[in-house]
Amino acid sequence: MNASNIFTSHANLADTPTDEISTEIKETLTLLKQFYDVPIVKFIDFREVYSEQLITCNDKESVENELLSYQQRCTQEKLYLFEDTFFDDVSNNTHKLIRFYAQYLIYSVTNKFIGVVLMADLAPKTLIGSQKNQFISFAQLLQTQLNKNSDSVSNQSTNPVKKIMGKSIFMYLV
Repeated sequence: MNASNIFTSHANLADTPTDEISTEIKETLTLLKQFYDVPIVKFIDFREVYSEQLITCNDKESVENELLSYQQRCTQEKLYLFEDTFFDDVSNNTHKLIRFYAQYLIYSVTNKFIGVVLMADLAPKTLIGSQKNQFISFAQLLQTQLNKNSDSVSNQSTNPVKKIMGKSIFMYLV
């Protein structure tokens, strides 16, 4: 197969909006994984269309169970951070693998929850202020990618991302 065939066959995948958005989500998660140097990034689409995860560790099943446990604990509309301080267990319970966990909600154009982006690490980690803001920026990039098709449907929206970002002001940090 020559290079022109590779690009042609790849271009056909992005012909539909779903494939294009799915590709953009994978690319954003890959960037998030590289930027924070974490082995686990995940986007959960509550509509069950674009969910993606990148998990590179040996005990993937145990990690997924721990992620589910963290997700079930994070029930409020805010940025969640569970950080290992070397002195305490991250969650003071039975978790064995995950030493760092961060989660942020994704909103639709109409400010409804449509998903959640999360990252986790098996090594202790902490985020300083600007790193927290960057994580929120990654979440807002995903939000924009997911709402791309909704922009044409919405009649009143000149810039729906600003409306969503305005909603984020009411989020608070743990």
